[in-house]
Amino acid sequence: MSRTIHVLVVEDSADDVLFLKRALDRLGITCQISFAVDGREAMDFLSSKLGARSADPQESALPTHVLLDLKLPMKSGLEVLEWMRARPELTNIPVVVFTSSLEASDIGRAKALGIDSYRVKPVGLSEYQKVIEEIAKSWKLR
Repeated sequence: MSRTIHVLVVEDSADDVLFLKRALDRLGITCQISFAVDGREAMDFLSSKLGARSADPQESALPTHVLLDLKLPMKSGLEVLEWMRARPELTNIPVVVFTSSLEASDIGRAKALGIDSYRVKPVGLSEYQKVIEEIAKSWKLR
């Protein structure tokens, strides 16, 4: 039995969410996607899954992957990542940082916290689709 892929996308830009959805559609990738628009919402979402006891396993299941922006309101992506890595139930979830930040301190801190990949958001839709395809391949979504 194959596992259900569930990606938590933590992104505050509506344009980036739209680009992501279009890229996944064009690539023919179908999976469950949850969205959080800020770091606090991402932490609340994950906390709710940690404490969930639902009759429907899909309803209470943790995401299998996280696509995380760093520059977020409420709590930064680095704060979310640090919080996740401090919880044993979340340490094995693959995280790809997908951000506009090229700051060496952001890259170094994210890598120290055990990310799978650090990807800089491209400008155009075709470049965006290429990056999403590379992430999908690394996660074996296609």
